[in-house]
Amino acid sequence: MPNLSFVKRVPGLLYGVVVGLLLGAAGFAGTLDSANFQWYYFLVQVLALGIGILHLWLSPRFVPAVFAAFGMGLLGTLLVLLLGMAFTLILYQQMGFLANRWPFVTSLLPFLIPFLVVQAYRYYRDIPPANYRKWYYPVNGDMPDVDLLDLSKILVIQFEFLKTPSDPNFTNFKAKAPVAMALGDLFLVFINDYNERTPASPIHFADPSGRPFGWVFTKKSAWWQRRVYLDPALDFNQNNLVDNATIVAMRAE
Repeated sequence: MPNLSFVKRVPGLLYGVVVGLLLGAAGFAGTLDSANFQWYYFLVQVLALGIGILHLWLSPRFVPAVFAAFGMGLLGTLLVLLLGMAFTLILYQQMGFLANRWPFVTSLLPFLIPFLVVQAYRYYRDIPPANYRKWYYPVNGDMPDVDLLDLSKILVIQFEFLKTPSDPNFTNFKAKAPVAMALGDLFLVFINDYNERTPASPIHFADPSGRPFGWVFTKKSAWWQRRVYLDPALDFNQNNLVDNATIVAMRAE
């Protein structure tokens, strides 16, 4: 009686061999006239990309268990690619081209691209929406009581913001922040103080109908770093802000 586990693997093995042979057939172009070698290389890249798209469509149908998870799917795709490269190198050896044509197998690398692009899109789609708290200017509310704050510990921070929703350029302005003061309260004091100082070019905190904009705050960082959202209800210590930090204030729907 045949081994059941081996029987279950047969479709996957056959699938890998067939797709590997397709890649090997595309790699046959490496044995053609060397005068058009660059064109053949480009053509095989396009063919490998097409086979990669076909692989992306067929693999869940023939070997769904292997390609259900990213790790196994990537491993399976790499093994198929390596198999195709192996078939190509064997072909070159049999035809006497191995010594000078072996680099041509790198033209099969675009086979990986469709799988990686689709997986990247799936991960992007699965990113949960940012969970951040918005701050609204208290049009009819009270000002924070600064007299009750401990002013012995002060940070110098910078706010970066657009004065109006249509402003093309950010404005950067320094402010002194008591570490025990809530970020939203400081921004409220900052808006009022700034608008008193520059009445000709104020910060718009409400739309034309008088409805206040929602604001979100992020800590400015290098472009390759993940955006860090700040909680306007927390103070500067709780938001892990330090001296000379730059806080980007953005209007949000």
